[in-house]
Amino acid sequence: MSSIDKKINNLKEISNKLENDAITLDESIKLFDEGVELAKKCLEELNEIKGKVTVLKKEIETMKEESFI
Repeated sequence: MSSIDKKINNLKEISNKLENDAITLDESIKLFDEGVELAKKCLEELNEIKGKVTVLKKEIETMKEESFI
């Protein structure tokens, strides 16, 4: 399982706890804060992946163009 998959699973667990468990306000705030931090890390990782995909797409386009020269 990849790093981002683990983070997403953790976010799901946090969400389920917030929705279903009888927890205190302090616990809710702690879980919410933890979820926000995980979401930020997921976004950063997704942006990295998007950048890599963009670079790979450009490389493929360059290869296609070069093959017609």
